[in-house]
Amino acid sequence: MILAIVDVLLLIIAAAFALLTVSLLVTGALSWRRRPANIDPGAFEPATDDLGRKKRHESIEAQGEQLIERRVELDLRRGTLGGYTDINDAFTLLEERLRAGDISDEKFEKEKIRLLMRGTE
Repeated sequence: MILAIVDVLLLIIAAAFALLTVSLLVTGALSWRRRPANIDPGAFEPATDDLGRKKRHESIEAQGEQLIERRVELDLRRGTLGGYTDINDAFTLLEERLRAGDISDEKFEKEKIRLLMRGTE
């Protein structure tokens, strides 16, 4: 009888733990989803006076800061270049070859584009 009660209590605890785990996973997934930037439509209207220009500049500057922060958050989650560390390593080697004079500037640019296009596939 006592073992049956203990078994039921353990099942309840396990179910509660599973529910909590699922809740945390869903909350985490929702908080990491893409969200639109807070863009002030008035920030892009041409200003006619100095005060208007200053406010417009500050607004655009704040939006730029927000975009940088979002990019940093994204890079922290999946790494720079979207996790393609092999591209970064290959690019470093390519730069070394250019500095050593093994390849021309034209060849460097072609290889750089090829490497970056590989990351978008």
